[in-house]
Amino acid sequence: MKSMELRRATKIAIEAHGGERRRDGTLYVDHPLRMVKYLRAQRYCDTVLCAAALHDVIENKPEEWTIERMRKRKISEPVLTALEYLTHQKDEEYEDYIKRLSENAIARVVKMADLYDNSTVVGKAVDNNEKQEERWNRYMKAFGYLSRFKVPEELFDRKKRRRGR
Repeated sequence: MKSMELRRATKIAIEAHGGERRRDGTLYVDHPLRMVKYLRAQRYCDTVLCAAALHDVIENKPEEWTIERMRKRKISEPVLTALEYLTHQKDEEYEDYIKRLSENAIARVVKMADLYDNSTVVGKAVDNNEKQEERWNRYMKAFGYLSRFKVPEELFDRKKRRRGR
């Protein structure tokens, strides 16, 4: 069962991404929703799931969506903090961005799921070119860096873990 916050986060993601499309032509909102599904299957807590649902909203729609607007929509502070780490700033080098977000455990988990999902899209791309190859290599390097960190136990849903045993 979804928490109220996860319902709000999912609704915001759908609202924010609307009819937006990815490079491969699929609906953009399918990307964060796949991440939520993947992370739920791994038994992560709802805080992680909410951050996954919202991870691209501020970055993709900064003129419409801010931390303050999400706060008014009753998104919790731990999720908002993770979103601040997950939002890639325009003037920020990618490696610096990955190092910065690695400071937040929720952001690390969400970014690894993001990299996983994005790498499956890049891997399926029809027009394999040099830019895609560079993107793939950047994703794999970031994934390797982030995978060195331990995931704190509190990011897992204890009730879901007991049921799954």
